[in-house]
Amino acid sequence: MDLRLKVVGDVPRAVFPSEETQRAELLSRLLAPNPYYITILLWEIIRVEKGRAEGWTYDDSSLCVTCTPESLMIEESSHKANAREGVARVELTLREAKRLLSKWRVEHVRWEFRRTRREARENLRMDTNISQGEGRIERPILFRVSDPVGRHLGFSRDLIGAVRIAAENRRRSERHRSFSISAVYADGSESALPAEQYSRRRESTVDEAVRYIRARDEGIRVAKEMGINDIQIEVLLGEQVDRCNPDDLEEKQIQDYIRNAPEQWLTDEELRVEETSIFRIINPSKQKQKASFIFST
Repeated sequence: MDLRLKVVGDVPRAVFPSEETQRAELLSRLLAPNPYYITILLWEIIRVEKGRAEGWTYDDSSLCVTCTPESLMIEESSHKANAREGVARVELTLREAKRLLSKWRVEHVRWEFRRTRREARENLRMDTNISQGEGRIERPILFRVSDPVGRHLGFSRDLIGAVRIAAENRRRSERHRSFSISAVYADGSESALPAEQYSRRRESTVDEAVRYIRARDEGIRVAKEMGINDIQIEVLLGEQVDRCNPDDLEEKQIQDYIRNAPEQWLTDEELRVEETSIFRIINPSKQKQKASFIFST
């Protein structure tokens, strides 16, 4: 695979002159200009290859990557794929994927070294005075999704993709009803995001609770008349059965229904706004001091 590094607007970009256009575009999107991101991908592929993980999904606003013990599948994100038919995809063996990522990491490190050396010479010529007391704002390079015990579920370059991975895991498995999303920074450090960064608990009213309880009780009465047993009734009620217990007094049921209101994902637009407020401040004059994390709540 003919991989070359091309600088576009001061940003390195992977190009594939010998590949078909759509295939080359997907591969280029996969190879983001960030060595730490590439290292994470490599590490996660190796974990799957060695049987330490079953597989994972990476999804952001432009790309979806699925890793299984057999292959690495690269395709349009699920958000874009729904918008049109005939979406392009690229499938690589894990060995091919590792070779490609390793080659891109080497190319990027070479480019970064040359750029840093050139900037250092320019700074010496300009005699630039840099204040060591000023802080530097750093934003996350990735968002990692994990279950309550820390098991890795996937990661994304943006918060929208991370929420999409969490939602998909919630739909597919009862084991992943809860999860956490962490912001990952260039030095490898992580910090868990408050749930308010990506979800809101929908408020319920007393009237809504009463309507639900009365409709549910009527449904249970009709079901019993039809000979449906209690276990089948619970299956029919689904997740709502957890909000309040039909055997409790109505007052307690209303309180439980309101208290156990489900959390809802923020919209894509709300997530974009939240993502801009996730950053940390690094003080260059105190190298050993940990960076302070700032989140909007």
